Amino acid sequence: MIYVKRRFTLSTDAKEKEAPLSLKGNKVRHPLLLTCLVSTAITALIVLFTYIFLGFAPFGDQALIYKDGQQQLVDLLCWFKDVLTGRSSISYSFSKYLGGSNFAVFTYYLASPLNLLMVFFPKSRASTFMNVLFLLKASLAALFAAYYLGRRFRPDTRTKYGITVLLAISYAFSQYLIAQSNNIMWLDGAYMLPLMLSGVEKLISGKKSTLFIISAGLTLCFNWYVGIIDLLFAGMWFLFESARLAVTADPISKERSSKKTRSSHPALSAFGFSVLRFAISCVSAILISAAILLPTLSMLSGRSYGKSGIGMLTDFSMIGFVPNIISNYSFGFVSVKGGVNLFAGFFVLLGVVLLFTATAKALKEKLLYGAFLLVIVLSFYFQPLVAIFSMLREVESLWYRYSYVGSFALIYLAAVFYLGSDRNKLKLWMPPCVAAVYSIIAFLMTKPDSHTTSEIIFSSHLASILHRSPSVFTDTIVSKILFPILISLLLCLVIYARKKKPEIFRISAVLLALVIVFELSLSQMVLSKVYATSDAPEIERYSRNEAALLENIEDTSFYRVVQTSYHSSHHGLTASYNEPLAYNFRSVSSFVSAPDENSISFLNRAGYPGYYDTIPVTVSENLALDSLLSVKYVLLSSGDPNTEGLQKLSSIDGFKDLYTNPYAVDPAFVIPAAGSFDSENTNPARYLNDLYRHLSGIEKNIFRPVIADITEEGSFVVQEEPGSVLYAILLTNFDSGSTLHINGEEYTGYSKEMAPTLFRAHTVNGSTEIYLPLDPKKDQMIIDAQFFALDLDVLSEAASAIRSRSAAFFSIGDGHAKFEVRDGKAGTSLFTSIPDSRGWTVKRNGKKADYDLTGGTFITIPLEDGENIIEMSYSVPHLTSGIILSIAGVLLLGGITYLENRKKKDA
Repeated sequence: MIYVKRRFTLSTDAKEKEAPLSLKGNKVRHPLLLTCLVSTAITALIVLFTYIFLGFAPFGDQALIYKDGQQQLVDLLCWFKDVLTGRSSISYSFSKYLGGSNFAVFTYYLASPLNLLMVFFPKSRASTFMNVLFLLKASLAALFAAYYLGRRFRPDTRTKYGITVLLAISYAFSQYLIAQSNNIMWLDGAYMLPLMLSGVEKLISGKKSTLFIISAGLTLCFNWYVGIIDLLFAGMWFLFESARLAVTADPISKERSSKKTRSSHPALSAFGFSVLRFAISCVSAILISAAILLPTLSMLSGRSYGKSGIGMLTDFSMIGFVPNIISNYSFGFVSVKGGVNLFAGFFVLLGVVLLFTATAKALKEKLLYGAFLLVIVLSFYFQPLVAIFSMLREVESLWYRYSYVGSFALIYLAAVFYLGSDRNKLKLWMPPCVAAVYSIIAFLMTKPDSHTTSEIIFSSHLASILHRSPSVFTDTIVSKILFPILISLLLCLVIYARKKKPEIFRISAVLLALVIVFELSLSQMVLSKVYATSDAPEIERYSRNEAALLENIEDTSFYRVVQTSYHSSHHGLTASYNEPLAYNFRSVSSFVSAPDENSISFLNRAGYPGYYDTIPVTVSENLALDSLLSVKYVLLSSGDPNTEGLQKLSSIDGFKDLYTNPYAVDPAFVIPAAGSFDSENTNPARYLNDLYRHLSGIEKNIFRPVIADITEEGSFVVQEEPGSVLYAILLTNFDSGSTLHINGEEYTGYSKEMAPTLFRAHTVNGSTEIYLPLDPKKDQMIIDAQFFALDLDVLSEAASAIRSRSAAFFSIGDGHAKFEVRDGKAGTSLFTSIPDSRGWTVKRNGKKADYDLTGGTFITIPLEDGENIIEMSYSVPHLTSGIILSIAGVLLLGGITYLENRKKKDA
């Protein structure tokens, strides 16, 4: 920033006007552009410094892939690289669950154009690319925030340009952006918000609506979820800005708003005309994005999991203690339920307070700002407002996914004070008084003997950066009062020196800017530690080993692969179930927010438990189910002894072993029955018995119950059943978790989230010992223990019977399939292991055919006598309609632009 030897003023008047921004005495031609570029550059440099200092990839091992980043985004980026290189399809993929459309996966996670850069990164460096994405999106947030502030407040002095840069950087390093770096797709809404709001203000002032329509339409396309949040907030901003123009004492704003509207319309009709323009603009933006929105929302409609609906608006309760918004406003703190953190630096908070205490604005204008601030605060605590911004769905994790709108609102209010054109009443004592009040409140709300989750997390990671032991109370108090004191004292020095001591003024102003930037940088560092992992090198090694092992499969037929270990875990259990997408192999598992609930429901009933109607868990291999689903290959952890019935093909020491499954059947075969079929059995083993009898025509059970000896509470011994594989289910009265032991060795977590239910157990010296530790103090107990022997002879007989009726020809690819049955008979059907979903069209002998469902999931086509040629094709539901609507939206935008240009010429 450049400063001149003039008196410092936060607002300029005729007597105390600072020199305009200039370089070498010449006025800058494009000061707004320069401000945007400086803000962007400083933000990028701070992020790069953080990466270097903390050892983030590519400069170290750390990556911003905490939790969802590691469990979902890293693998999805690898899949998207395959899409970009033509190896995978957005329309449909058998790598997603049992098969399903990836269109909604693309539109939710990967539609941002910045993701196209993934084409330049190898899959093994996907975690590094996550770091790059954050740098780019934080820089864009600073760029567009600077654009908004520069256009809205028209800074005309070097000091104001410097403040504009600081406020833009404050937005880029607000708590939300780094806290959601692991959900990098949501940051598109954060960096696009300033553009949308700038468009709203242009629209209200009677100028063109093009900026708003295009920015809103693009945001909805980049990520429809945060795009809707931005659109909701834009509606709120429209009302606020309209009210501000109605009550403002700012002559510049009045002049801008009256040129096109107020001079020719009464106030009420002018507002009505603005509402109409805004509504039409919103419709245009939504139509432009219809090719994304319509198919996506159609696919996601009808989800059964979680609380949702308009009824959430009738709950008028409060979430948490509202004053927590003050105590939680500190660098490095995380947002938790009932405790949002809108941190954007103390400089911003100070400006918000001084707006109400140190300006000569009219009372009605201050009341309006106060009402707006109250609504912003309540949107994080009042249940109906929380529900609206959560799109009428109950949030179970990652609270306040829209908190960036709150941080931006604070920055705006601070900018009204720092950059506003009215004369202020700032006194020397005001900044330290604000800092003192804030410090007292923070101190009183921080308990020395009881710490919040945010305080504990903050202290531990700050201590990690400083290489010392954490002290929660001391760290919390010091962090909350240190920068308020420093910033307020430096601001006092600036105020004191602005008239008579230009040298001191320049030095103190520079120091103030440096302290502000340092506070934001420190927040960036602490939160980067919170939301990062050091697994980047491990994921890179894992990626290379996984690809190398899969290359050993030389099979051109249709097959699936199941694996029991993955590159990341959640509470000690597997969580990264998108590896089939990442490494381009067909499987049964996935973990995305656009799940195929039919497939998950079937897998849950058949032995791979589904959590949140989203994640089927394959920690323990299910040989009978896998065989039915054409799982020809199984990947087990290196040295896993649970290999009965499998044949080893290849291995990488210390990584995984690759096995073939000799019982796997083809994905399409004739069954001696017609009509839909499902079993009402809720036990996975008995459910599979029913399914195999129906599909194979052999009236034998593949699973038979066996008896176990109870040696002590939670401990069982099962004698060997020759030619079989032992499976068990332990039903407990708790879900807090325990560790399952098999033959004296830890096997897996159990009775908790992401744990298996039906598990296989190997035999040692003629018996199998199963032990699940129970805590009597918690009244933990096993309600029922069920043991089954999978008879490999019966399984082989059933598989042989099924193979004898395989389709004479079949060809299956992503989104299409063809089958030939040469001697079909009426009353029989062709079973396919392709799950039903909206979008499939089935033709039999060239005519559209209805189909039945087996297991409530799999497409089963009734056959006719003689030859049956069956063709299946998939198309994304409502995509064509969406494209037509998008074209209509573009035409509407063109019509709006034409009319606005014509009106401008006529004026």
